[in-house]
Amino acid sequence: MPNYEYELWRDIQDIIGPATYWPRQIRQLFWSFPWNHWERVRLAAFVWINALNPEVFYDWAELKHFFSRGSAVHRHFEQLFSYFHQGVRYRLWSWHVISRRFEWLDGTIRHR
Repeated sequence: MPNYEYELWRDIQDIIGPATYWPRQIRQLFWSFPWNHWERVRLAAFVWINALNPEVFYDWAELKHFFSRGSAVHRHFEQLFSYFHQGVRYRLWSWHVISRRFEWLDGTIRHR
């Protein structure tokens, strides 16, 4: 029997980069639930900046039983990704795993 959790986790790392290079807090959030408002915002920013398709993220969350599609948490993520796509100017940044640097939502480098 296939281990879908392992396969999906491997696919996510193929897209983003090895989890050992992720910020520890983000790695923990991928494996724990529930998430408060700001944890969801941080996760959404990380997913967006690292170009993980939100649908893959939703598949992960459903597989882990974190939320189901149509739930309030799912709608919150959908709204955040919609805002990011529209170019709403949030002052959000996260670690870009492949580039190994902090980036703003628009892809510009965040200088400390």
